[in-house]
Amino acid sequence: MKGVLLVLLLLGYAVSAHAERVWLVVQGSDSTPVGIARKARALGGKGVVVQTSDCGDPRGIYAIAASVETTPQAAQTALRKTREIVPDAYLKICEVKRASLLAFRVPAVDPSIADVPPGAVNWEDRDRVSTAKALPGGRALIIRRSYEDAADDPLEGRRERVLLGESQKLTPLENNCIDAANATTLGSYIAFQCAREEAGRHLLHDVVVFSGAGVKVKEIRHCRNPRLLNGGRLSCERESVSSSGDLQLSRKEYAFR
Repeated sequence: MKGVLLVLLLLGYAVSAHAERVWLVVQGSDSTPVGIARKARALGGKGVVVQTSDCGDPRGIYAIAASVETTPQAAQTALRKTREIVPDAYLKICEVKRASLLAFRVPAVDPSIADVPPGAVNWEDRDRVSTAKALPGGRALIIRRSYEDAADDPLEGRRERVLLGESQKLTPLENNCIDAANATTLGSYIAFQCAREEAGRHLLHDVVVFSGAGVKVKEIRHCRNPRLLNGGRLSCERESVSSSGDLQLSRKEYAFR
């Protein structure tokens, strides 16, 4: 009896962990975000870059999917067309993880990443790869990272757009939120922090709160590590820098509705 229950639990986990089965028409792959961005550019920028970890692959390499199909028949048709251009294209069956980038059809590596100058010293691989953080209720907080060629930009073109994913819908929250982190939810509300400025050797943050509809209801300057509380209140650690250059934190409470 215990064995049957265990099997049922495992089956239930498998169902909840994956959103759908799709067929990827793969026309190229690479182990690095720089490499896959350049290969995608060489192929004309068509298709979407996926991270195979979104399919449960522990290796987590990057693949360029000419298309993402939901039936084997459509996949075979797409594969034949793709092989007219890329003869060694192939199909990959993917059990898409819930609340992943692929579940919302967001590219793991934005096409603009191919334009990052080789000499950009402050760029790391994590700055080139978009991410999705699962939230309660099947939602996801998506950080879409890209590059913008801007003169005298202290961020060297780094851009991080925050979106809320829910039921195949993407709602923009913040157009540029560097180092978005510490997301927390209460009901349909969501709060997280964005790095906004530097003070000496320290990064200072803002905390932003959004309704489930994507409406910003509160922004608190120089605060981090938000917690949403009952009664329409939140707490966060207020940031200040002393005259000696030390970062000081003190937790404060605020009303957000």
